[in-house]
Amino acid sequence: MILKISFIFIAFCFCKKITNASSFEKETVHDFLDHPHFKQVLTDFIDAGHDLIMGKEEKEILMLQIMFKNNEYIHASMHSGMAKFLVEYMNSKNPDLQFQALKAVSKAAPLNVQYAEEIVDEGAVKVLIKNLHSKNPKIVVESFKAIGSIIFKNPELRDQFLKFGLAEHLVEFVLLETPKEVLIQITHIIMLLALNQEKTPISKETVKTLLPAFRDLIHDSNPKIVKDITWALVFLTDGGNKQYNINFKKETVEDLFKLVFDGNYSIRSGAIGVISNIINGSNAQTKMALDNGILKLLPELLMQENDPLKEDPPTIINDSLLILEKLFAASDTQAKAIFDTGIMPLIIYHLARGSQEERHEAAWVVSAATSVGNKTHISKMVDSNVVIPLCKVLIEANSTSANLVEVILKGLNEILKKSEADRIEEIYQSLEKCGGIEIVAFVGEHGNDMTTEFADKILRTFCSAEIEAVCKASAS
Repeated sequence: MILKISFIFIAFCFCKKITNASSFEKETVHDFLDHPHFKQVLTDFIDAGHDLIMGKEEKEILMLQIMFKNNEYIHASMHSGMAKFLVEYMNSKNPDLQFQALKAVSKAAPLNVQYAEEIVDEGAVKVLIKNLHSKNPKIVVESFKAIGSIIFKNPELRDQFLKFGLAEHLVEFVLLETPKEVLIQITHIIMLLALNQEKTPISKETVKTLLPAFRDLIHDSNPKIVKDITWALVFLTDGGNKQYNINFKKETVEDLFKLVFDGNYSIRSGAIGVISNIINGSNAQTKMALDNGILKLLPELLMQENDPLKEDPPTIINDSLLILEKLFAASDTQAKAIFDTGIMPLIIYHLARGSQEERHEAAWVVSAATSVGNKTHISKMVDSNVVIPLCKVLIEANSTSANLVEVILKGLNEILKKSEADRIEEIYQSLEKCGGIEIVAFVGEHGNDMTTEFADKILRTFCSAEIEAVCKASAS
């Protein structure tokens, strides 16, 4: 009974504080006290058996611990106007109260964008940036966590932190003596800053500020740090590294190749993703990749299994195929070097049996290969049964991608142009077997000018082979 009275007194004092705030109505406080959330809080408090003699800040710490123990409690607390008090507590001189307030922010902000906005509106940015330089390591770590939770999914809030010098503060902490717990949070925030570059990119100046940290963190011994910093590079170089045009030094490219052999799947995948992004077929970074043995590495990568727990692209195989597509398009000499690795059967394997994304990317690679391959290369591709899986992807692409349809028709046309006359009938039979003749005629009739041109050439090739049905289709 005494414990119950003690708790009611604490709740009364706390809610009286809220009542005195100008932004609250008394009805709100009454609703807060009547909320089933507080009935459970009362039970939790009594069950905990806390000492009756508690100071004001001890009570506030206890209240924060209980009020933010689960999502239901958090929603009830935030709906009742806790944002103002969380910011006040984060600015407290009591490190224990600061710590609990920071933990509460880290729990509340990701649950609802509105909660994060309310916390920032109450002045959290300045307080959190200041807390990064606390002498208490726990406060520093929790402050970074709180910042990460606020900027997650909200570019506008992210930009408010950047205006207060967040990028510069992050780089300042990348030192050998910085505790790993702090570096883990720093790299996680850098990765969050790099997200959503297509819709809400950070400025080039911010990227320029952060780059020195990338070069140091990629060598770290902690896999969490290396994973996050590698994926931050993936996001920043997305789209062929055109947005920021990050100039990778030779040593950095060498480091990325070392990470390809890391035991952590996410790190390997991230490293290949960056390499894929910075290769464009002819730039200096493409040469660096070639010098580091990318051609010898690609067959090995295409034989790797994708992580069954990683459902979202990009995958190691997908990015490896994209690299091949770019390298095939670079030059005839480069294409010959790729053919000489004996990699085509592996590409055709993924064309036939990969995931949909892998099949489609493999189709782009095959088409690029047919454009630069000679008659011997094409003959070997036909021997490896390239036609039927290419035909099946054409049927898939007909309802999903006009660009891919055009690319596949171009590839089929190249195969026919470079095949001996005695193989045309074999190719026709393969296409006929998978329904390819009908789909070629259909897309030729309903596609764009290039699609129509390629389809017509394919059908006329078969017509010249005296296949009557196709002659009629091409004539129509």
